[in-house]
Amino acid sequence: MKNKKQLKRQYNSTKKGGIFDAGLKKRILYIIICAIPVYILADEKSALRLIIIPFFIFGMMQLLSLIVSIPFLIEKYLPTKTYNKQSTLFEKAVYYFTAIYLILSMVFMLVQGRTMENTIGDSSLFWKYGGIGFGSAIFFLIVLNYIAPSLNSDFNRRVALWFCIPIGSLVLFPAIICFMNTIKEPEYLNCSEFKVVSKFTTGKRNSTHKMSFITKYGEENFKINRSFYDSINANEVIECCSYKGNLGYEVIVKFNKIKGF
Repeated sequence: MKNKKQLKRQYNSTKKGGIFDAGLKKRILYIIICAIPVYILADEKSALRLIIIPFFIFGMMQLLSLIVSIPFLIEKYLPTKTYNKQSTLFEKAVYYFTAIYLILSMVFMLVQGRTMENTIGDSSLFWKYGGIGFGSAIFFLIVLNYIAPSLNSDFNRRVALWFCIPIGSLVLFPAIICFMNTIKEPEYLNCSEFKVVSKFTTGKRNSTHKMSFITKYGEENFKINRSFYDSINANEVIECCSYKGNLGYEVIVKFNKIKGF
């Protein structure tokens, strides 16, 4: 209830240009001020680099606040007619579908996450098809606005549409490509040798174990199990066995130590 009231107040503040503009300008000024020491000391190796931490944290808080205020900025110049009034069954269906679409897209990406992590060129795959998905979603919403302009006449519904559909498509398209590329029982594995650049842990309580090595896409990270992580060291040469997927992306399914290392 409190969040709804805060959003309502922020929505109303767009109707009062002076207050809204002052807050927006202040956030931008804070971001610029914080960016200066971060930029200057970004490559600093001494203890002096610690100075940037509070600037970075505060600057990121202001940046996130600015991103959150984007819908209200759009509202100021392209105002809607209503605020959270899903009158017809169609309007309600569209409003709730956007949230379901985003959630299901995220879940599907999580399901495909392990396979994507061990796909050579996963970053290239994600941004290529994520970009296609994001662009397709924006195009779809522009066309939809001409077909059914009333969908954008409510503030909350417009925010839901223009946030959930593009972000959902950004993660859904790469997940679909990863799924289509996967072969459950590959007949042939190609084994190649790679030199480990580094190994490290991530996640909650450092429970996720990874290593990095150089591929044709540059330095990439791959997920490995705990026992293999403990058995290897940086600069060690290992064997990686992969298959070429249905869409041409190689997926590593096995990591082996090489005798003598």
